Amino acid sequence: PLCLLAAGADTMEMFSAGARFTNNNKNIKIMGCNSHTYIEYRRKEYKKDSWSSLLHHEVDSRNYPLYAKMADVRNYYGEKITPIAPLRGFPEDAGYAAKRDYYLRINDELAAKEYDGYVSSEQASKWVSEGISFFPPDGSNRISHPDWHSASWLTGDEFCSAVRETASDDIYWTAIAAMVDSVNKTDGFECRVVFWFDN
Repeated sequence: PLCLLAAGADTMEMFSAGARFTNNNKNIKIMGCNSHTYIEYRRKEYKKDSWSSLLHHEVDSRNYPLYAKMADVRNYYGEKITPIAPLRGFPEDAGYAAKRDYYLRINDELAAKEYDGYVSSEQASKWVSEGISFFPPDGSNRISHPDWHSASWLTGDEFCSAVRETASDDIYWTAIAAMVDSVNKTDGFECRVVFWFDN
């Protein structure tokens, strides 16, 4: 991938060791879990500036050992994996792309017309009462998507470490980690990875 080539040999060497995941219990049938991953960056000198999205993608690789390392998700295959950090929740200062996709907008008129990304106030209140959604802290007219769970974020170094330990043989995740590492090494910038999961 281009992002691996751009990151250079040093980044490639960073992922030279890792673990392969196998499911030894063939009788277990569990619905798949997908990750929604957003690379965000900003200039270090402007800490008050909002984060910007460099990449946002539903990664086409269900790497459960990595999920366990990132967020304690699907952490019941084989040996228990220690998460690299506790769940931090969806960041209030997330970039535009992550907020757009994590939340649904509340609008009765557009929800009645079945516009994508909109929900009625009645449905939103029902989801909140059931504990499967929440209203954002900023009081905006939105609600978290009821299908998303285990939202969190990792620093660039934390994310690369998680990939190195559990997914070094997974081309999708090593490509994303290479991009994160490349941004981290760019003078004046900092990088983080915002993510959540769906079943």
